[in-house]
Amino acid sequence: MLVYFGAAVLSIGVALAADWLFEREGREKTAICLVILSALILFGVQALREGVGADYVDVYVREYEQFLNDGTSRFEPSFTLLMIIASMLGADYHFIFAVCSALIIAGIYFAVYRARVKFSTGVALFIFSGFFFFSMNGVRQSVAIALLLNAMVCLENGEKKWFYALTILATSFHMYSLVFLVVPFMVKLRPRYLYLAAAFLGTIVLSPWATDVIVQFGSILSPQIALYANNEYLQAAYLTGNFDISDFVICASTLAFVYANAIGKEENAGSIGTPGRAMLALGVVATALSAAMSIFSRVAAYCSPFMIIEAGRTFDSAVRGGTREKASVLLYGAIIIALFVYIYLFKNFSHVFPYVSIFS
Repeated sequence: MLVYFGAAVLSIGVALAADWLFEREGREKTAICLVILSALILFGVQALREGVGADYVDVYVREYEQFLNDGTSRFEPSFTLLMIIASMLGADYHFIFAVCSALIIAGIYFAVYRARVKFSTGVALFIFSGFFFFSMNGVRQSVAIALLLNAMVCLENGEKKWFYALTILATSFHMYSLVFLVVPFMVKLRPRYLYLAAAFLGTIVLSPWATDVIVQFGSILSPQIALYANNEYLQAAYLTGNFDISDFVICASTLAFVYANAIGKEENAGSIGTPGRAMLALGVVATALSAAMSIFSRVAAYCSPFMIIEAGRTFDSAVRGGTREKASVLLYGAIIIALFVYIYLFKNFSHVFPYVSIFS
C-alpha cells in the first residue's frame, strides 16, 4: 500500500506545483518538466509491476506465451501488432505492459491538458476514480479509454477527422470502443436528465427479457461474447446478473455534480449536451443492463473514466465559487473517495494488492 500511497501523493503534489508554475509568467518550461515527472511516477508504478492485476498472468502473459508458440492471437489488431513487435525484438511480456502503461498515462495527461483541466485535479480524479488501478487489470480496455478521452476533446473542438481516427484506433485495441460512435448523435439530440432517469428505470424492468437477444446478437459481432456464451464458467461470470454499483455511483454522482453546478450558469443546463456527459449517461444505462448481464459492466467501465474531464472541469470552477458550489465539491469528493476505499482498498477489486515489482 505504501507504494501506491507514495506514488499518489508525489504525483498529485508534483502536478499541483506544475499548476502553480503555469500561472506564473516565464515558468512554463519548468511546469512542463514537473508534469512529465508526475506522469513518470505513475508510469513507473504501472510499468514495473509483476503479476499485479487480475488479468496479468491468466490473460496477458499466457496469451503472449501462446502467441510465441503458435502465432495465434484472440486480441484486436493493434494489441496483436504490439505482440508481434515484442516477439521480433525478442522482448518478454514486460515490454508489452510498459508500452501499454506509457499509452495509458500519456493519453490521460494529454486529454487533461487539452480539456483545460488542472493537472492536479485530473491526476487526483484519475487515481481516486479507480481508473488508475483498473488500468492495471483491463490493459487493452484502458489503452482504448485513454484514446477515447482524447477523441472526446477532438469532437468538442470540431476535429471530426481526429475524432474518428482515434475512435478507430481505440477499437483496434478493444472493440467495445465502438460504443463511442453513438456519442455525436446523443450530443445532437441533447436528451434531458429526466429522460435518462426514465431510461434507467425502464432498462432495469426490461433487461431480463432482452438478455437472450443481446447474447445471440452479440455472439455474431464478437468472438469474445460467443466464447462467454459457450463456456459454462464464463457464462456464469459475464452473462448473469450482477448490478454494477461502482460505475453507477461514479456516473450518476458525476452527472448530479455537473448538473448542480450548471444550474443558472449554462444554457440548457437540464440537457446532456457534451460528449463526456453523454458517455456518463450511457454508463448509467449500461449499469441498468448489468443487473441482467454483468458483461455490461465492461461498457459502463468505458463510461465512468470520462468523469476525469467532466468532474475535473466542474471541480476547477466550483472551488472558486460560493458556499453552495464548495459544498457540492466536498459532497462529491466524499462519495468518490468512499467508493474508492470500499472497492479497491477493502474489496481489492482488480487484484492490485499487494504491490510486487519486477525487482522483487
